[in-house]
Amino acid sequence: MKCIIIVLSLFMATVSLSQDQEENTCNQLPYAKVDQSAKVKGDLTKILSADLPSELKEDGEHTAVFKLVVDCNGKLIKKMYTDGNMEGEHQEYVLNTIEKAVWKPAVLGKKEVSSTVFVTVTITNGQVEVEIQ
Repeated sequence: MKCIIIVLSLFMATVSLSQDQEENTCNQLPYAKVDQSAKVKGDLTKILSADLPSELKEDGEHTAVFKLVVDCNGKLIKKMYTDGNMEGEHQEYVLNTIEKAVWKPAVLGKKEVSSTVFVTVTITNGQVEVEIQ
């Protein structure tokens, strides 16, 4: 009788666990070197240019470098400003826009993995350039 109860308990735990996991949980540290880097689905330059604050359209060059961690599901799980001359509120605008974009995760072998990505955004006289490494 104890054996049946144990087996039944294990079965129920397995079934409930499999139902709770709708998407792949990565549970991994981000990779720095991958076969294919994480990418934005769509054109990040167009997305950033769409509602560009007027201060960034003025003369001058505004640069910001962000370090992002894109998980194996394409979600940004960590984001931080690392370098540049962009003011705080403009950094916030760029980072929020980057966060709204849909990301394709990095690939190592044939497996989608979490990875570190650096995004450099340069806005010169209202013209946006984006480099993803």
